[in-house]
Amino acid sequence: MKKIFLFAAALLAFACAKDGGNGDPGFNLGTGVFVCNQGTFTSDDASLSFYDPAGKTVVKDLFYDANGFPLGNVCQSMAIRGNEGFVVVNNSGKVQVINTTTGRWIATIDGLTSPRYVHFVSDTKAYVSDMYSKSITVINPQTHKVTGSILAGRGTEQMAQWGDYVFAASYSYNNQIYRIDTRRDEVVDSVTVAKQPNSVAMDRNGKLWVLSDGGYDGSPYGQEMAALTRIDAATFTVEQVFPFTSMDASPTGLTMNGTRDVLYYVNGSWNQSAAFSRGVFRMNVTATELPADPFIPEGTHLFFGLGVHPATSEVYVSDALDYQQAGIIYRYNTSGALVDEFRTAICPGAFCFKTGN
Repeated sequence: MKKIFLFAAALLAFACAKDGGNGDPGFNLGTGVFVCNQGTFTSDDASLSFYDPAGKTVVKDLFYDANGFPLGNVCQSMAIRGNEGFVVVNNSGKVQVINTTTGRWIATIDGLTSPRYVHFVSDTKAYVSDMYSKSITVINPQTHKVTGSILAGRGTEQMAQWGDYVFAASYSYNNQIYRIDTRRDEVVDSVTVAKQPNSVAMDRNGKLWVLSDGGYDGSPYGQEMAALTRIDAATFTVEQVFPFTSMDASPTGLTMNGTRDVLYYVNGSWNQSAAFSRGVFRMNVTATELPADPFIPEGTHLFFGLGVHPATSEVYVSDALDYQQAGIIYRYNTSGALVDEFRTAICPGAFCFKTGN
């Protein structure tokens, strides 16, 4: 009897949240930064935080506070279109759509395998990459419905666009960048890069930058040197490869400043005794070699997620600590000076910048 009562109560709470429970309008969020907190892998304790840079205030669990039910298991990433935020909940196999001003839930796009990132092609089309599925899911951002799929053959990660083509990194035990024709929703070509490309960025000169971690020692796929690769988007050919100098290097989180002429990434290692400089690195797109010294040294931190504000070029980097407690976000100015620090929740791993009201 007790179980029935609890189940009914849970259904009632969900229904109230879905309809805007008890007339609660939610928050009134202006410009700021959403932080995706992954939580612990096997629990529904993922969360979404919101940081106001002007007031230096934080809403640590925005989604739950606004809606009264949990976000899900592993908050991977978020993308904004208009006044809607598409929050990818990886291990729950869904995308939660929210109002970016109130934080209120709008819709759930579910039935996905292991979604990673959302890329908007147009007002009526978006691609959702997937770690374990052989296909990229096509959705309509206006109706929040799945409208199709694109066979890729292997799992996919971050995406970037140049003209009519979207480039998708294929990470897990793979070394390919797929070129997708958005007019046909079809993979039409691929190019080989260093093993395990985890992040991509398109610069102002039409160059696609790909960061690969090279795999790890003992991987069934093998290991090679991590590398940053520059690809000409128009011809889809590799122009230059920048190899790292240590097999222990495991760079992640490639991103760019707002003017798309400076690259940023985190270089760390699974091997905590590895002897090389760790931290946030930055590199001009015209550079001829990788930077030797970090822009922001890691020191005693465990840098995990990285974001660069598209308007101010301020750098946000998360410290995952031990992956079990609430992580810390550090905000730096363009000179590398610390501006602010704040806690969010367990394992903050990605940032999404809301630049308009």
